[in-house]
Amino acid sequence: MTDSPKLTSRHVEVLRHTLGADSRTPGYRNHYCAGDERDPLCEALVNVGLMEHCGARPELGGHFYRATALGKQLVLRPKDI
Repeated sequence: MTDSPKLTSRHVEVLRHTLGADSRTPGYRNHYCAGDERDPLCEALVNVGLMEHCGARPELGGHFYRATALGKQLVLRPKDI
């Protein structure tokens, strides 16, 4: 993990989507299906310790990622973690 990741609004948007942060129950899920190929944006989040690659499940749609504890802290309010 790097000391000072350069996050864009798109990185934060993907993390928020991964965690269902904009739903009535933020944090109810923790997965992101990136499709058939590993996603460069998600891989950038993996490289800074905010997501992890969970592997490929072609029968479920492709490569999956999930937010780490650090990724959750970045986008969720404490009561939603």
